[in-house]
Amino acid sequence: MNNEKIVTKLGGSSLATGQMISSSILNVIADEDCKHIIVSAPGAFEKRKKVTDMLIEACDLFEKGQSLNQPISLVAEIFKEISIDLDIEIEGNKIISEVLIEGINKNPYRDYILSCGERTQARLITCWLKKQGHKVRFIDPFDCIFFNKDQSLNHRKTNPAINRMCFGPWIFVIPGFYGRGHDDKVKTFPRDGSDISGAIVAGAIKANLYNMGKDVDGFYVADPNCVDDPEIISKLSFSEARALAYAGAKVMHQATILPLVENGVSVRIFNPNKEGNFGTLIKPIVKHEEKKILGIAGKSNFVMFKIEKLMMNEEIGFLRKILSIFEALKVPVDHIPTGIDTVALIVDMDNYPKDNDVSYYNQMIRNRIEKLDYDKMEVNFDVAVLAIVCTEQASFFSSRITKILSENNIWIYSQQILGNQIIISVYREFLKKATQAIYNEFFPKSDEIKICQTS
Repeated sequence: MNNEKIVTKLGGSSLATGQMISSSILNVIADEDCKHIIVSAPGAFEKRKKVTDMLIEACDLFEKGQSLNQPISLVAEIFKEISIDLDIEIEGNKIISEVLIEGINKNPYRDYILSCGERTQARLITCWLKKQGHKVRFIDPFDCIFFNKDQSLNHRKTNPAINRMCFGPWIFVIPGFYGRGHDDKVKTFPRDGSDISGAIVAGAIKANLYNMGKDVDGFYVADPNCVDDPEIISKLSFSEARALAYAGAKVMHQATILPLVENGVSVRIFNPNKEGNFGTLIKPIVKHEEKKILGIAGKSNFVMFKIEKLMMNEEIGFLRKILSIFEALKVPVDHIPTGIDTVALIVDMDNYPKDNDVSYYNQMIRNRIEKLDYDKMEVNFDVAVLAIVCTEQASFFSSRITKILSENNIWIYSQQILGNQIIISVYREFLKKATQAIYNEFFPKSDEIKICQTS
């Protein structure tokens, strides 16, 4: 025992059955420094869906006026099987009834229903550990993770509450995915919310390490959907991980990073189901031994508003006028490549406000830009963004990347180089091909990956 504070989050793929739960949890608590365990709802197993997906479907039916009885009873059966596997059938049935039957009857709204997967799972695990003779406590995030009215985390209330409740010589089992909203109702995080819950707990107690269990082996150099068997990145800084996560690397939710950075907590992303998998270690500052590309990540669903105006560079305030349009509509702008008489604004349509559809905001932006004094405007809805993160100045690699994309007939809309990052926008249909081309160039294998031909 090193007297360190270690927080471990286990995903649904590690906790899908009673046998998997017992194996995964016992592996975690074998390290006496690991006293804080964040758990997810049971994942998919054989032909069975993820419990969270089943609860989402139940909510969709309920909001259409249908009964919750049948879909909730299917979820209850999964937890009953887990209880039998863990030899806590009597105690488990009581917990299942309290959370899934009585709880939903008292709180028949979406966020409470969606939280029931993690809540039931954590209570069953707590019960099982007690029966095994461990000193263990169930910690309800409803009592220690608080949201502001704007859905942001209330750090002032959350951090003291977590430290107060997670104190002492206990194992603390904490369901992920939810907390308490400003209206005193259950509030859930987005998907992968248990990762965020674990980061909040790790940040609050100023843990030495946050072990984030996933169903992948770590941060990949490139998307496995684009490249066969890509290499694993052994270590990253938070800024490097953030750049890859922003650009589409699905290993780590961007909201996970902030609580860790603010409190200097390192995180290890690993696969608990794979023996000997160390994963990727992410720290505030990382020193890389060699000059190379660390990772390639890409994301589609961007729109580009390209505006041309003669003598634009001499007009004071023109860019401010354009940006004020996006600010008024509460639409964040991702990238702004510029020329002498040209500016392009690249926007992730996934970040548009949810009170209206995407086409509404695209039209509103276009209408307002048209009121400005300009020469020409083009709007392109088929844009993807590639982020290439390097160990050193990205300018060392930019010409080589441009050359390999040109050789593969991949048209580049824009390219920006800043520090150790290169941001390239391409036609959406070329995203996979561009990722493969760059990976092949910098991570050659004996059998080079075949680049897909895009018609």
